[in-house]
Amino acid sequence: ETGLPTGFIKSGFLLLPPYDQTAAIKWCEAHHQAYEMVDSVDAKLVSNHHSQLSLWMPDVCQARPPFLMRALRQWLEQNNVTLLEQTELSPLDEIKPINTWKTLDGLEIKADKFVVTSGAWSFQLLKSVADKLNIKPMRGQILLYQPAENLKQIVYKDGFYMIPRADGQLLAGSTLEDVGFDTSVTEEVKAELAAKAEAIMPSLKGLPIIKHWSGLRPGTPENLPTISAHPQIQNLY
Repeated sequence: ETGLPTGFIKSGFLLLPPYDQTAAIKWCEAHHQAYEMVDSVDAKLVSNHHSQLSLWMPDVCQARPPFLMRALRQWLEQNNVTLLEQTELSPLDEIKPINTWKTLDGLEIKADKFVVTSGAWSFQLLKSVADKLNIKPMRGQILLYQPAENLKQIVYKDGFYMIPRADGQLLAGSTLEDVGFDTSVTEEVKAELAAKAEAIMPSLKGLPIIKHWSGLRPGTPENLPTISAHPQIQNLY
């Protein structure tokens, strides 16, 4: 509807060993995802010396978050949705239906329903009314390359992923660090991520790292998203 790119492409997904093959196949079949067991699908990867085959899922797609967010913003503007930027809400302090939600600078936002989508910051807003909401920030550090010949597909091994973008860039990450709201990056992690990337794709050795950054994702004990209606506040989600 906006004509803006979202980076949405079908790139496929290659799961390298070691992994729980029974669980992976069960997941694919339960979610109707095509898969096959393969030795290799890309000559740029280290050849598989493992006794276990890789799992190839040809239909997996990717999107590029900054592009997707720009398109989403344009869509909201085209559909006359009001955006209040740089506006911080006050934490909720009592369990009762809410018709208005105050901001820190004194505004009152009125609505029939409220949806909190604040990621790692959600618990800060809701801790007085949802003390069992086990969401906390988990830092992920990521590297960006621009190899002469990129991967054809997403590659995943032991919690580490490499994602080739349509413009030739390659994302490699990410860590899972319990350091609160600290978004700094470290040289130690940079070296660790580079070593993992080079072990999977040797042609990255000696290439410059274009960018090294971090982001905060919302972490939960089960590592699953928390999506539900509030058990007592009827119009809060």
